[in-house]
Amino acid sequence: MKLFCTTILALIVTLNNVYSQTTSSEKDISSKIISEKYMQGVFEINVRENTKRAAVLFAEILEIDSTHAPSHFMLSKILGSDVEMLKHIELANEYDKTNKWYQNSLSEIYLKNNDLDNAIKVALLTLEQNPEDHFSYYDIAKIYLSFGKYQEAEETINKFEEKFGENDESLFYKVQIYERTVPSVVLIDKLKELAIKNPHSQQIHTVLGGKYSQMQNRPEALKYYKIAEQLGENDVKLLLSFVDFYLQGNDVKNVVTYIRKIFINEMVKKELKVTIVNDLLFSPQFYKTNSFDIGQLVGTLYDLYPKDKEINYIISQHYINIGMLNMAEVQYIAMIDQDIDVKMAYLHLAGLYSHQKDYVKLIDTLNKISELFPDTLFGNTLQIAFVNMELGNFDVAIGSLMKLAEHTTDNIKLSETWGLIADIYHGEGDNQSAYSAYGKSIKYNKNNIVALNNYSYHLSEEGKMLKKALKMIKIVVKQEPDNATYLDTFGWILYQLGDYLEASEVLKQAVSLDVNRSTVILIHYGDALFKLGKTVNAKVYWLRAKKYGADKTEIDKRLSGKFE
Repeated sequence: MKLFCTTILALIVTLNNVYSQTTSSEKDISSKIISEKYMQGVFEINVRENTKRAAVLFAEILEIDSTHAPSHFMLSKILGSDVEMLKHIELANEYDKTNKWYQNSLSEIYLKNNDLDNAIKVALLTLEQNPEDHFSYYDIAKIYLSFGKYQEAEETINKFEEKFGENDESLFYKVQIYERTVPSVVLIDKLKELAIKNPHSQQIHTVLGGKYSQMQNRPEALKYYKIAEQLGENDVKLLLSFVDFYLQGNDVKNVVTYIRKIFINEMVKKELKVTIVNDLLFSPQFYKTNSFDIGQLVGTLYDLYPKDKEINYIISQHYINIGMLNMAEVQYIAMIDQDIDVKMAYLHLAGLYSHQKDYVKLIDTLNKISELFPDTLFGNTLQIAFVNMELGNFDVAIGSLMKLAEHTTDNIKLSETWGLIADIYHGEGDNQSAYSAYGKSIKYNKNNIVALNNYSYHLSEEGKMLKKALKMIKIVVKQEPDNATYLDTFGWILYQLGDYLEASEVLKQAVSLDVNRSTVILIHYGDALFKLGKTVNAKVYWLRAKKYGADKTEIDKRLSGKFE
């Protein structure tokens, strides 16, 4: 549940309500208790962020005084149930009928629940009690707009302007109303009228620029955008409009210029800047020809947020994207030195070394991660074992995994460990030890589909214990029926058992699901077709396997008719 934190203004209002109830001349014990509990509840929310404890305190207050409106209000903000939220905010309004903040909150909940009648009823009451409050008019217009009541929304804004005159907010609602109600052929003229009446409204000129941009009238669009810019160049909506406008015209120079303006704008949240990087700058079509400009832009972000982990990762990713892996390494190390997201920085560094096949640095880094973060020991040990397998250090890999198994009590992890040990033994050609290790892996987790698949496939390759292999692979395929690799194992075991028809059906499915163009699957399917007398079709799949890189000798042997 998202933590709730009151606004300063709302907090002042609710505290004033408490004091008005607890500083009377009587100052009895119960009012003092209520005051203390309420203050503690507010403290729990805003300082300790402990909403559960706060809810208990407010509930205790209501046991003393069930009409304590501020406690009902606070409970409406921190309870997860929509029903409970509505109940408490309605009670807060019942016990304090003039509190604007309670009314606004109740109206918002009604709006969320699509209850137009009650939302408007509460908003009109707020306006009646606060006739000089601009926001009361805006809230009513917003509710009408949400329900498509455009005439009522316009009447509300007109009443506001008759009393207070036009301003940016009233124009904002007028534009929304016009966009929803005025035919497109008339809309431009209506917006122009507003622009003439309000020559200093940046919003109107920005909207006009957008409408002309949609109509592909770029000169008029640019004209109104430029007028809007003269009225205030730091408006976020306007800056984004410029970026979109210049993107459509493939004007990279100006795209970069306006993105930089967004980045250095202190009023723009960092989250929006990160979104622009990920959705636009890092898109393949933009990156391909503009990597230098992108580098400058992400550099601008780094200058603004040198300690921010997201921005540091963006810088690192940029270096990786342009092939400067050594600079990405420097960036990750700098994050570690500056204590920025150290654990993930180390893991990214390990991933970089793995990509570079720099196994010495990779092993050192994984050991360092295990030392600093013991919870990563298991995964790091497995990865080091894979590295040693790659290097041909099979005994070292098995030794480290055996040691890991001795200190592991979790059955799932034990199963994974013994499964990897089995794979290494098989890679060495020690099938007897491999099968023993596979047995241990499955003993600790009878549903370890990787171990079950590998064990059954290796048995099928040797033509041994095929019924056992079939039983194991059926467990695997039941769990993952659309996995081409597992279907290939299933089909090949059926082939070895002489059930060529069913084998061909299973292998056909494997071929259709295989996105990696596995030559093994293609060869197996061809072999099954050959056994069914479909020689021409078999040759099609053998030749396809050859095209994708299968061993030429094996394929030629089959094509020459020497295949048995």
